[in-house]
Amino acid sequence: MKRLLPASILFLLFLAACAPSTPAALSADVILTSVAQTLTAYPTQTPAVVTSIPSEGIPTTSLPTDTLPAPTATTAPPAPVYVIVYPTPVVYPTPIIYPTPVIYPTPIVVWSPAYADQFIYYYYQKINARDYATTWSLLTEAFKAAVNPDGYSGYVAYWNSVSRVDINSVTVTSLASPFATVVVNMVYNYVAGYSVNSIQTFHLYYDTWRATWMFDSAAGTVPTSAPTAIPPVPYPADFIYYYFNNINARNYPLTWSLLDAYFISRNNPDGYTGYVNYWNSVSNVSVTYVTVNSYSSSYASVSVGLVFTYVSSLVTSANVTYQLIYNTGIGSWQFH
Repeated sequence: MKRLLPASILFLLFLAACAPSTPAALSADVILTSVAQTLTAYPTQTPAVVTSIPSEGIPTTSLPTDTLPAPTATTAPPAPVYVIVYPTPVVYPTPIIYPTPVIYPTPIVVWSPAYADQFIYYYYQKINARDYATTWSLLTEAFKAAVNPDGYSGYVAYWNSVSRVDINSVTVTSLASPFATVVVNMVYNYVAGYSVNSIQTFHLYYDTWRATWMFDSAAGTVPTSAPTAIPPVPYPADFIYYYFNNINARNYPLTWSLLDAYFISRNNPDGYTGYVNYWNSVSNVSVTYVTVNSYSSSYASVSVGLVFTYVSSLVTSANVTYQLIYNTGIGSWQFH
């Protein structure tokens, strides 16, 4: 398909064709220059680059290439660089997990009702536990008639008004099987919120069939202070159980007072500190038997079977003969 030249170019060509053939006639170069200027003046109308225009009587001449401006190279702007700044991560310390502490239960002292002094602790331990069926069975009929005329219901009603009984001390003042007499220093703590200190004397009867002591008769008059008279010498066997029960209870000030100076010099050269350190290495002492070899109002000899369970789990046994001396100043036997 042929392209049509613009009207301006045709007009110039027409003039060139009609011009007279004279020396002053326009040369082909002038005409081509005019055409080129016309083309550049209307770039939007130029369909293509014309390098030669054939014309009758006009020689073909190429357009100089340096007349057109060289295209300028355009450099594209650099692509933007995006820098993502992340926040510094928070490093939390590893939590310290502490082991759950081991809570050891408070050891429960097991008292034997076969011994006069331990029977008192045994009985009131059952009272505090509300084990009234057992404690009622530990009263003789004579005691019930004298102290509990309202029978079992009155007995239970009274003890339910007492929240707890604390035993401070028990002293065996006489022991001649099957009877014994004990003096008990005790505290009654009532539900109503008040407490009563009491020192009572109880008479006991030993039931050989059940192997337990029992309250036998009404308690004597409740004294308001400790008796001033020196009671009869307690039985040496009860003293041995009393001493080692307090050792197991870690009541070292009391047990240390039950050693006389001669015993301490032979067995405890490191004094009270060494005494405590040794017994703290022993978790429990069991008394397997006590045999009273001889005794009087001042001296006694007893053979004792002992089983020592140490904190290290070592278990040893011993058969020991102790010499005892009665100290009237403290009203108790002492190891001599």
